[in-house]
Amino acid sequence: MNALSIKQPYAQLICLGLKDIENRNWTTSLRGKIWIHAGKKADNEARIHLDMIDCPYPEISYLYFGALIGTVDIVAVTTHSNSDWFTGKYGFVLENPYLLNTPIPYKGQLGFFDVELNI
Repeated sequence: MNALSIKQPYAQLICLGLKDIENRNWTTSLRGKIWIHAGKKADNEARIHLDMIDCPYPEISYLYFGALIGTVDIVAVTTHSNSDWFTGKYGFVLENPYLLNTPIPYKGQLGFFDVELNI
């Protein structure tokens, strides 16, 4: 299954169902379920954006880094949206979020990447 690396706290907010669009400057034809990988670094400007849209910033102790933390379905790509989360050239429209109880440590990559797990 494919994965997409996203900086925290946005990765967590996606898996909690609070963030319904992932912004990118590139599009994709990929649809369906993907892994959400929490990158090793936090987005330093996230707190400012979350304050503007009245979304609480998750406590840092609840955030995982460098791990697969959940799944979500990409159902469309848009160039216009009324979502408070849309800021990009392209927005991956997300549905059916799921947050894992136990994150799986995994090395991320740029763009979509294939995840193979031996569980």
